Parts: sequence; C-alpha cells; structure tokens
Amino acid sequence: MDKKGNVTEQLKVLLEEYDFNVETLSKFLEISVAQIRTLAEGNVAFLKALISYHGLSKKTIAKMAGVENQDIDKILSIPPKRVSDEIKFQVAVTVMALCFYLKDCEPKQ
Repeated sequence: MDKKGNVTEQLKVLLEEYDFNVETLSKFLEISVAQIRTLAEGNVAFLKALISYHGLSKKTIAKMAGVENQDIDKILSIPPKRVSDEIKFQVAVTVMALCFYLKDCEPKQ
C-alpha cells in the first residue's frame, strides 16, 4: 500500500481490497466502526465535530495541521473546493489524532 496516500484512501484499500476486518480496525484505532466507515468515505464529519461539538476553531486545527485557515474553509465548503493531497493528508492526520485524544469526551455509543 502506498504510504503517501491519504488516510481515506488507505482505509478504503484496507476495507475493500484487503477485506480487512472493520472490527479489528475499530479496536486498534479506538474509534467506532461507524467512524471508520465515515472516514473511509471521505466524509468531513470528524472535522465538523471538532469544530462544533468540541469547540475547536478552524484556526487551531489549521495551525496544528500546518496548513492555512483558507484550506480548512475550502475543505468545509459545500461543495468542497480543491486542496492538494498533501493538505488533505495533513488535515486528516491532525483530525484523527485530535479525535483519538478527545474520544473520552464523546458520548458513548
């Protein structure tokens, strides 16, 4: 698997091409099966949850990801505007790390 691909693509490959068990991924990543499926679909729900539910600012996420504030705005726009794969990757990694650290603050499913 290409290590330079974004998280969404890597999850899709694991689930679809390698038929990786989603329950195992859920346990390993310590996030729900629904969250894994959402991320694999490229949904920006995690980013929206960090902003709305956890109250993090777009500026905070942008700084932590090492991208510009406008990049976060582009990702969240409807329809999403084009950003480079590198920016998508940086934001995805940051969002997943933040979700991991804030998972205890999420309502139990």
